[in-house]
Amino acid sequence: MLADALYESRRSIERINLPYTDPVLFRDTLSTKHTITGLTTLVLHSDYDHVNFLQLENPRPMPALLSLIKCLRPTLQALTLRCSKHLQLPERGEHTFTYLLSEPNEEFECDPVPLVFPSLQTLELSSLIVPVPSFLAFVTQQPNLHILCLEHVHIGTPGYTWESIAAQLTPFLTKLYLTSCRHKPFHGFERPVRYNWIDPYMPYQTPFDESACWRLKDPFDKDRNDERSWLNRFSRHFLEMNEEQRRSALNQQFKMNLNTAAYERLTLS
Repeated sequence: MLADALYESRRSIERINLPYTDPVLFRDTLSTKHTITGLTTLVLHSDYDHVNFLQLENPRPMPALLSLIKCLRPTLQALTLRCSKHLQLPERGEHTFTYLLSEPNEEFECDPVPLVFPSLQTLELSSLIVPVPSFLAFVTQQPNLHILCLEHVHIGTPGYTWESIAAQLTPFLTKLYLTSCRHKPFHGFERPVRYNWIDPYMPYQTPFDESACWRLKDPFDKDRNDERSWLNRFSRHFLEMNEEQRRSALNQQFKMNLNTAAYERLTLS
């Protein structure tokens, strides 16, 4: 109804937030395409039941949603995909971008081709267990992606760590945020994987090697230019400490237990 009204008035929108949306409800109509033409920011929030269409083991193509997302390619600058109301995950199974952010490659009968968004600068994902091939296939194809924010995103493919994935990201991506993420599935697990079979990533215990061209930011240093305000994820009592208290030996232990990290790409001199 909203799309029809905007179409009749010859108006469109630049930003849209769709909370707890069932992908089945999307309709590939002229009015809907008109409404989202020129969209720069999309927040798509599907809860646990609705996001099942992304599951690798039992995928369900959503041609209408894919067709609409393809309309956003020229202008989309920020994409947020939240896959649960309460950061829940499927009991078992991985999520693939194949049926949401890729299009079939029917001519060559091979893997789907990731969609390319030339203006996309910020990508935020939450509550996903990702197979590394489809994840990297999409992220590395975005030519101007600068910021990647991941919360409760877990690696479901054996043999990969967040450090090895970061090493494969494009040099244009300069900021990487990881919050409550997991990697390195336990040896010998049976598919489909469970999220609690995957080891938590503790960034201040095992930071990326600087040879990988990433620097872990010190959580005690406030960066007023950091638009993510990632320090707000820490407890209030920590934020209220003075500078001397934050630098104490006690806080060094506190830092070792943090599961939130901000990485900046090192600039080669």
